[in-house]
Amino acid sequence: MRSPTRKKWFAVCKATVLGALFVVAAMWVFNVVGAHWHGQQGEFWTDTMVGIAFLISMPAVHLGLMLGMGPPFLNPYAINGILGAICSGVIACLWHFSIKPVSKPDTE
Repeated sequence: MRSPTRKKWFAVCKATVLGALFVVAAMWVFNVVGAHWHGQQGEFWTDTMVGIAFLISMPAVHLGLMLGMGPPFLNPYAINGILGAICSGVIACLWHFSIKPVSKPDTE
C-alpha cells in the first residue's frame, strides 16, 4: 500500500496535468468556435466567443511582449498550458498539504 504522502503527491501531479489540459482544451475550443461560427458583429454569442478567446490568449501575448518575442517564438497553447499547470498545481498542493484535514487512523 502506498504511503499517504505519495498519494497526495500523485493527486497533485494529476491535478497539474488536468489543469494544463483543461486550459489548452478551452483555448482550442474557443478558437475553433470563433473561426467557424461567423455572425454579425454585435450578436451576443459571436461576441462572447471572441471575447473569451481573447481573454484566454492574453497571458501568452503579455509574456511575449515582456520578453520581446513575437508569436513565432512563443506558442500560446504551450504558455497557457504551463500557466494552467502551475495554477492548478499550486491549488492542489495547498489543498492536500495545508487545507485538507490529516486523516487519522482508527484507534478503536
